[in-house]
Amino acid sequence: MRRAARVLFLLLAPQIAPLSVAFVVGIHKSITHAVLSGMSPPFNALAMGEVEDANFCVDLGIELFSDGDEMDKPCVPAWKVSYQMADVQIFGPPENHFDDEEFLKGAARLRTLKVRVVEYAQRGQFIESRKVLGMALHTIQDFYAHSNWVELGSRDILAALDTVDAPIPQSRSAVGDPRSGSWRLAGPKEDVCKYSVNLLGVKTPTEALIPGKTMAGAQPGYVLTSGYYLTPGPRPVDIKLVKCRHGSAPDLGVDGINKDTKSTQHGEMTFPDERTFFQEAQRLAALHTRAFVQYVFDKLKDNQAALAGLTGTEPTDCYCSHPVTEHIHDPGRVDVNAEKWNYAGLTVKAGDVIKFDVNPKGEIVWGRTYSLFGEELVARPQGDASASSQNHVGWITPPLPKYPVGMLIGLVLLQGTGTEVQTVPFAVGLGLSPVKMPASGELYLTVNDAVLSNNRGCFQTRVTRLP
Repeated sequence: MRRAARVLFLLLAPQIAPLSVAFVVGIHKSITHAVLSGMSPPFNALAMGEVEDANFCVDLGIELFSDGDEMDKPCVPAWKVSYQMADVQIFGPPENHFDDEEFLKGAARLRTLKVRVVEYAQRGQFIESRKVLGMALHTIQDFYAHSNWVELGSRDILAALDTVDAPIPQSRSAVGDPRSGSWRLAGPKEDVCKYSVNLLGVKTPTEALIPGKTMAGAQPGYVLTSGYYLTPGPRPVDIKLVKCRHGSAPDLGVDGINKDTKSTQHGEMTFPDERTFFQEAQRLAALHTRAFVQYVFDKLKDNQAALAGLTGTEPTDCYCSHPVTEHIHDPGRVDVNAEKWNYAGLTVKAGDVIKFDVNPKGEIVWGRTYSLFGEELVARPQGDASASSQNHVGWITPPLPKYPVGMLIGLVLLQGTGTEVQTVPFAVGLGLSPVKMPASGELYLTVNDAVLSNNRGCFQTRVTRLP
């Protein structure tokens, strides 16, 4: 077992690379889960979990084919591999979230990823295909939360974002053109928010869009923009330029134009029929998510093996990528990978009784003697009762301190808002007795270890809800 480096949530100075946040974790997850489970064929629990994890990895600043990413290996968010990471550092290029008016770069990203999802599935690299899919879906979903597409009065998705060769109308002038079509991108030097002017002539944004231009008023808006962080414009020295703030806590607490939650300033705004802007952003994000996935399915319709592999419906689909002993995949059991949290395919209510039929022969590695360089330490589902803080270097107390390290445990992921992740752990072990659920939420399985990233191997169990 090794110590986890604590990751801090930072307020950035303007000269540091742009900071980006998105729809809160639960909203991205709910959109993605609802769409993937409704596709035909639907994604199975393991495949869906990989896509959802990759979606959240975008908020961790993890870029494909760079540090923090390995080919054909799932992207696992930091909060799933360490219980010590109470805070999450959130970075990422603005085009990954359509921030800073980076619409052309964001569209180019989506068009590239759309092709790669198909290509990787056709090559049999299904993990990579799902990872690329999840990252693309995050960017799509953020467009509707971070831009003013909803405020313009648009009721349809912007299909041009991920449609190869589709035109994206731009301003001919840096300061913007008069209305000439249904919409266009904001010019790089075009004012897009209302502002006040002080005695020195310095403009200060009021965080209000301009009716009839960047927001529907007496007539629909027609200039597409998105929020910036920390400074009024893309360059702190440009005091003559007024761009809109993204807003929310990381942006020095200012109100902005984001609709990441139902409680932001723009998220709370309503249409005449009382629908909120947040609800509309969520609706459009779900529609575009489905359209993107359906495109992939259509491209793979003549290659059923590739489609089955992508969705995890292949009987050979297995999540035990680094087994300790011989591993025979059983489609009727959940592979509990010791390196992460594993979705069990159930949403439970407090008091539900769940039976775990555990394979007692499973083995995992939970750490090494002498911290990183010694002999591997092995545990079966009942855990390694011989290990403790008294005889192990670098000991970190596991989630269930009164139970052996490496033991098979369950987690109920509580349904909440914000980026804070809360779980209620409980013991499973050999599954000798049914377990009454301690809380309501999504059911995950993992091992009793504070740091999962240096583990390997998996347990197997059937999971049944008893009447």
